[in-house]
Amino acid sequence: MFQPNDVAIDDFLDELGFSRGDQHHRAQAVLEETGITNRRKHRIAWSKGPRARAVLEERFAIVCQGASCRDEVRATEREVLDADAASQCWVCQGAINAAAIRRAVETLELRGVRRIVVVGGSPASHEQLRAMDLGSIEIRLVDATGRRNARDAGADLVWAQFVVIWASTELEPRVSNLCRWAGKKRLIVCGRRGIAARAETLLAAAERLECGPLIGPDSSRQVS
Repeated sequence: MFQPNDVAIDDFLDELGFSRGDQHHRAQAVLEETGITNRRKHRIAWSKGPRARAVLEERFAIVCQGASCRDEVRATEREVLDADAASQCWVCQGAINAAAIRRAVETLELRGVRRIVVVGGSPASHEQLRAMDLGSIEIRLVDATGRRNARDAGADLVWAQFVVIWASTELEPRVSNLCRWAGKKRLIVCGRRGIAARAETLLAAAERLECGPLIGPDSSRQVS
């Protein structure tokens, strides 16, 4: 069984925008070189996520083909890697992600949704979500590979109006199964990677809702 509070290194690198194959190998080599991991390990502790991200962002720059993005990193000493999609560009993805989140938040607020539980995602994606403007939306972030019992999951399900499972991330079976017991709760499974793609999935689900508040008491804002 996997240890709690860790994530597959491949998933972690995917979240940062590194393409599978050569880019993953180069990023992994840097993490090994700096002692964050070694070649025998396939997973990384969540607690090492911020340091690993900082090390990789100091060494590399993943950018799209946009001239302004290329110009911004050209003067740095970082190695430039091609982004597979504009949403993975380290220069302009912030604007793309923020716009996608803003559209989703506006639609959710219009439909009366205020409380969402997100299951899965890497430390990097959780960090990005915490830094974004979510308006009046409260969100709880659940480690998909950690220990999760019926009492904990039940409390989240009672609180949530939406349960979102990021299926591209490996889920501990007990976690995903408990969340699938949501019953009448609205459950969304998103298999696409990236903040923008997941926001679009949430937006599409929100647009199918009738306007008006959902059942459930209001609560104070909490990001955990």
